[in-house]
Amino acid sequence: MKNSKLNVHCLIAVVNFILLLLFIAPALHEFWHIVILFVYRCSYILQWKFLVGLSGKIEYLCSLSLQQERIVLLSGFIGNLLLGFFVLFLCFHFLSIKRYLISLFSLFTAFSFIFSSIAYFFNEEGDLVELFRTFGFRDAFLLQIIGVVALVLAFLVFKASFQMVVENYFVSKLKTNFDENRNNRKN
Repeated sequence: MKNSKLNVHCLIAVVNFILLLLFIAPALHEFWHIVILFVYRCSYILQWKFLVGLSGKIEYLCSLSLQQERIVLLSGFIGNLLLGFFVLFLCFHFLSIKRYLISLFSLFTAFSFIFSSIAYFFNEEGDLVELFRTFGFRDAFLLQIIGVVALVLAFLVFKASFQMVVENYFVSKLKTNFDENRNNRKN
């Protein structure tokens, strides 16, 4: 029963992870494309679909150079990846100031954005596949190999980070209980 607070926070963090991964991360992915298209003063049409989660497709209404098109294609992937790493930095900051439950929540948030970016390595169509085609690659097999390596590395970092947060949480609880017991004996 002592760990029920941590269990509830873990459950909330997992639900947050799933919602972010399926709905918010794809919306932000398209937002990063729109930001770059705005910089290029390029009009666009955005179409949304609901499959397993939210999915978007942007059609450019201008002509872009090959370099500009590559930047637009990368922007959604890189934007979410950078956002994920920024939130991961916040997770470790919260951990350093002993805000363990907020750290846990931000860890799951960070990896929802990181895993959403890694998922694009496994699509048969989409931004990364189109980007590779601009470099002359026809087969997406190389993307999938890179994706597997990135997924394994991300999972290992997630696992180590999760253990660090949970262990620090339990150590702080043990220290608090020890201090309370010592104070009770003195009184």
